[in-house]
Amino acid sequence: MDSRTQAALEGTLKPDAERKAWAIKARVKQRLAALPWEAKLGLYEDKEPKGATLHISNSTIGNLNLGAVGGDLVSSIQQLSNEGHDDLAKRFEEFTKAINSSADFQEGMKKDLLEHLVVVAEEAAKPSEKRRMGPLRTSIEAIKTGIGMAAQLAAIWGGIDLALKAAGIIHN
Repeated sequence: MDSRTQAALEGTLKPDAERKAWAIKARVKQRLAALPWEAKLGLYEDKEPKGATLHISNSTIGNLNLGAVGGDLVSSIQQLSNEGHDDLAKRFEEFTKAINSSADFQEGMKKDLLEHLVVVAEEAAKPSEKRRMGPLRTSIEAIKTGIGMAAQLAAIWGGIDLALKAAGIIHN
């Protein structure tokens, strides 16, 4: 390979490698910053052993893992707090704890509710012009329907609903 070809190749690869390194560094920083929130939400506390929920599909069995959903939620709560929506972040935190500790739901339902809560929190953390209102509304309705069985969760969600409206994230 001649020196001009090698220089051109390095000129092409180096910026791409630097962008990838920056992206990895940013993800690591975000993950490290989320750890205190995760601890505060009790994601690492083993108060009592939880039963495993299994999903069988095409003879494949896998464990239900709430950890990834919890991590996404923690990142979104942290972003809300960073954007100045401390009240909303606090309410999401309280609601997450209530879902995790609720005896009214099986693990699969908890996971579903938390996944919808991730959508709401992620969209709420975005600037208004970047929010996807369809998924936001759908997840809000799914949460309202899902928590209808648990009066405690319904009361906490009422506070989140009011905070979302006060922040101008949703209307009605």
